[in-house]
Amino acid sequence: MLTIWKFDLQPAVFTLQTVHMPQGAIVRSAGTADGDRPCIWAEVFTDRPVEARRFSVCWTGQSLPAGERASFIGTVVLNTGIVCHVYERP
Repeated sequence: MLTIWKFDLQPAVFTLQTVHMPQGAIVRSAGTADGDRPCIWAEVFTDRPVEARRFSVCWTGQSLPAGERASFIGTVVLNTGIVCHVYERP
């Protein structure tokens, strides 16, 4: 079955975070569900095996990792006013 799932991230600056999701999941957006932590939403086929994917969060003004081709997912504004940006890492 195809559905959309939410995956929580930690708002830690460029800490590599592993998220387990069904293979082939398509990340569609980033945001916050509760205002306190960034999340991503992905279309998933629920019957597929799980794979590990890597994501990181960067605050505005922080350096991005040099030489690494991370894919931008989206920008999130937390309740605290902190603006962060979610990337999928290779």
